[in-house]
Amino acid sequence: MEFIFTDRAFGYIGTATTDGPADAILMSDEKDVQSVTVAERTLDGTLHYNNASMARVENMAAVGHFILYKDRDARSIFMEITSSESDPLNGTMTFSAEDAGADLIDETVAAYTADDAYNIDFYLADPLADSGWTIGVNEIPNAALKLNLSTDDETALARILAIGQAFGVEISFSFTLDAGVINKFVDIRKKRGADTTVELARDINVNNVVTTTDIYDLCTSIKAKSDVQDSNNKPITLEGYSWQSDDGRFVLGSDGVLRDTEAVKLWSRGLATPGLSADAHHLQRVKTYTTGIESDTSYSQYPEKEESKSKDITAQKKKITSANASIKKQQQYIAKKNTYVDECNARIKDYQAKITQYNADLAKLQSSGGTAKQIASKKQSIANQNTYIANQKKNITNANTAIKGYNKKIAEYKADIVKYNKQIDTDNADIASMKAGSAKLLSKVQSKLLDMALADLEAHNTPNVVYQIDGAELPDGVHVGDRVHLSDVSADTYIETRLITLTRSYSAGTVDATFGEFVKEQSGISPELQAIADTLKATIKQTYTWIRYADDDQGTGISPLAAGKAYIAMKPNQMEAVPSDDPADYVGLWQKVTGADGQDGKDGMTSYLHTAYAQNSTGTLGFSTTSATGATYIGVYSDQTAADSTVASKYTWMQAQGPAGKDITSFAKGTTLPSTVGPANSQFWLTNADGQATAVYVSNGTSWVATPMTASMIVAATFKGMNFEGVTFTGSTFSTSNSYTATADESIGFTNGTTVSNTQTLDSHGYRSVTKGAIMGSTVAGSYTGNTTIDNAGRLIARSDFAGGGWSELSVDPVSSSFKATNSYGQIGELGAWDLMALNNSGRVLWQGGMWMLDGQSITPSKPLSECHNGWKLLWSRYTNGATSDAQFATSQVPKYFADMYSGKSMDFSLSTFSTNKTVTKMLYITNTTLTGHATNGVSPQNEFALRAVLAD
Repeated sequence: MEFIFTDRAFGYIGTATTDGPADAILMSDEKDVQSVTVAERTLDGTLHYNNASMARVENMAAVGHFILYKDRDARSIFMEITSSESDPLNGTMTFSAEDAGADLIDETVAAYTADDAYNIDFYLADPLADSGWTIGVNEIPNAALKLNLSTDDETALARILAIGQAFGVEISFSFTLDAGVINKFVDIRKKRGADTTVELARDINVNNVVTTTDIYDLCTSIKAKSDVQDSNNKPITLEGYSWQSDDGRFVLGSDGVLRDTEAVKLWSRGLATPGLSADAHHLQRVKTYTTGIESDTSYSQYPEKEESKSKDITAQKKKITSANASIKKQQQYIAKKNTYVDECNARIKDYQAKITQYNADLAKLQSSGGTAKQIASKKQSIANQNTYIANQKKNITNANTAIKGYNKKIAEYKADIVKYNKQIDTDNADIASMKAGSAKLLSKVQSKLLDMALADLEAHNTPNVVYQIDGAELPDGVHVGDRVHLSDVSADTYIETRLITLTRSYSAGTVDATFGEFVKEQSGISPELQAIADTLKATIKQTYTWIRYADDDQGTGISPLAAGKAYIAMKPNQMEAVPSDDPADYVGLWQKVTGADGQDGKDGMTSYLHTAYAQNSTGTLGFSTTSATGATYIGVYSDQTAADSTVASKYTWMQAQGPAGKDITSFAKGTTLPSTVGPANSQFWLTNADGQATAVYVSNGTSWVATPMTASMIVAATFKGMNFEGVTFTGSTFSTSNSYTATADESIGFTNGTTVSNTQTLDSHGYRSVTKGAIMGSTVAGSYTGNTTIDNAGRLIARSDFAGGGWSELSVDPVSSSFKATNSYGQIGELGAWDLMALNNSGRVLWQGGMWMLDGQSITPSKPLSECHNGWKLLWSRYTNGATSDAQFATSQVPKYFADMYSGKSMDFSLSTFSTNKTVTKMLYITNTTLTGHATNGVSPQNEFALRAVLAD
């Protein structure tokens, strides 16, 4: 194969070959690498030279020069040498070349934010400008996006790849050489490669297919959290967001948990736990995702601003209340002044009436010859009344002036109220805007969060299966990105996969192929569930149904062949593949399938036995007359027609599941007694919803017979390898041939080498004693004896008596679920289930977030105070610059019995800042289940700390 080297003006320099004559410039160790993960194609190689050709070879492989060649697909490839190294001692020139060219690698572009949605060729125009590259294939000409290309001084190549990633396409480069002119194209494809029918078979063109499976990251539900916080400084989750997939498989609950309703049926812990539903009890993961959505000002994600606005509204309302109170007071003053004016006018009226009377009296005195003194007295009285009137008018004027002042103040207060209401309207509008921004952010984040969680769940709801392909030989015409088919017939493995990376060495004639995106084929269900089913199938032991024919119902003339036989027996669920030929193994199972010969010529016709399989007792689920795969029931009937009927009701169905042995034909269990009667001696155990047996029935071949639940009904001769839990044995004799020895350790005070042997004898009196070892709880040196007893109350008591006279004893009470230890030194200790639960809770995170704990803010830790060993431990951290800070953490303790003594009362927690040396006092109201804040917790300096977590102590 030849490689042509040119300078940057495409002037010919030389040719290298992988298989040319001895005097040619040879190339070796070349690697032509193509990959769907990157757009570039690379070529590495080594040129060999001698002293005569050294200068020419170094010129050929100079950085910036071009290499032209045709690959195995006859495509013209154009490469630019990006690095080279000459080694004169060994006579080699190694180089690396890329197909993207320096015009894209060295060119940089500025950041760009689009003002609208544009298609991909719009965005590629800038990085391709003046480069000589044009768009070739474009499979998404109508797709449009509004992109924010924020990286400044990015190379043109990096920008092209980033744009391709944003549009979800794969970028590749192609070239044509027409009459010495190189045309360079950027190709845009939804996905490189094609779906081919090419099959690579193990032992033919693939050496081996190694399958590795793990469930490290397996989950059937995800509780998703985002990197964006809500107005309460908590991560935005999917709570409150409603969604399910079109097929109903993936369901998002109101609790914010995304669940796979199909995968859970294969992985639920309810499968192995009686009483639990297999449709629930998911394998759940809590995951935080980086959405890349910023809480900028357009989303108003500043809870302290909204809180400040609310406080300002409260303040304005208080001002309005105060202004209205002042107006009321001014109006009261005006009312008093008006009353005073009325009183003054009334007095003026009285004074004027007196003046009229005095003038009449004066006229009489003057006409009747009154004395001068009398006349002067009347005139003085008139003058006095006029003075009184003048004074009252002055008072009225003063009162009106005061009223005018009061009215002025009322107008000012009303103007203030208008101003206060306007501020309230502004604050409410700001709050509405903030809430709208929060809603906008919530919707945007939850939508992105759902997409990310769904993709994650789809990727991890099945075991991780990795296929390692060794020694693949690719046929001609297979390109990078193509999908091919792998087969391993002996392992029953059929896989569709994609060629991700292809590396060729033309001189060595080797091909290194890397595959990915594996999909298992030839399955009626999804590839993921098929992989799970295959895994489970490997763990299930295969059972077999025995069929034998005979002359009568006693098994006479038993035979594997039906010819000439009138009876058939079927015995399902046998572990041995080869049926038994002993009639004793088929007692009660024989059924007549032919009639006796009769004179009418109709009897004695050829009879046919028909067999079908299904997954329920009526044969309506998974019915098949040819395949028993997955079947749990088998059905039979006989007639004179050769063809099997497809009508399920014609068959008599019997259960074909459950372990079998030589003593019990078969058994099954369920909450309802089946209407179909099993073979003779079959057992059906009736259970409650918790999976506990409540009754047992034994088949006599025609009906179910209720049978006492006693050990005598289980006729198995020997039990081996079994564990009995929660069982009471009464009137039984137990014998054992085992011995028990215990060698004491010097570290606990016993004489080294001391041994204790035991015998075990249980009587039938309800009190059983087992001499068996001892509790090693004493520091007294010497030998010891021990015995373990179970008294009539069910208490297990283990006692050790030491040679020195001391003793120690441990008792277990199944009623109170407690452990109690005592010894001869008066030491006593007791540990109950409640204590164990509290100890188990210790150190657990019961709540996590970031809150000031203001008035109305309340949290409920996942464990009550009373269920913790010592109480709650509160974890605080600094709150600065409008957000919680992972710095200056501090802890506070809430005692376990505080709620018992002072439920709902407040408790203070003193904290101090290291950087500002401030003393902070937080106040919380505490019950057994809740922590509630106080308004002062948001006032400086209390607002410099936030509650981050509640731990069980």
